[in-house]
Amino acid sequence: MRKLTTDDVLELRPCKKYTRGYLEELFAGRKMLTIIDVMGMEAVPPVDVVWLFCRVAETNRQKVVFSLKCATDAGYSARAASADSAASAARAASADWAARADWAARAASAASAASAASAASAASADSAASADWAARAARADCYERQLLFICETICEEEGYEIEI
Repeated sequence: MRKLTTDDVLELRPCKKYTRGYLEELFAGRKMLTIIDVMGMEAVPPVDVVWLFCRVAETNRQKVVFSLKCATDAGYSARAASADSAASAARAASADWAARADWAARAASAASAASAASAASAASADSAASADWAARAARADCYERQLLFICETICEEEGYEIEI
């Protein structure tokens, strides 16, 4: 398994966050790290681990296997999303908006038009926050699966068995 030094990482031209000083802090006195070592660092987000692996994979086979695993996973995710999510999302959204509209209508009858506008605005902001949270959770789940694929790819090629 390839071992990386801070100079190796800097030669790959990572984002501005990864300065020599920050890399030395991450390396914590070690001269070299493997991609598996980097995967275990809480300070390195999964998206950065995937970026690093895509640049330091030792063989073309590793790159191809990792790419195929990601593509297959994306295909499964897309099929599941299109089959299930379209109908359930529409039902959930319409039920959610119906409940919010009912709530806003009750607020309007109990208060002034200004209260209704404020209630509708709050409901809209709440929905936007929920959608943002769901999108972030989906991205995090995707990155976690990609980290698993990196582990599987390296271990398969090197003859290791992994326990999950």
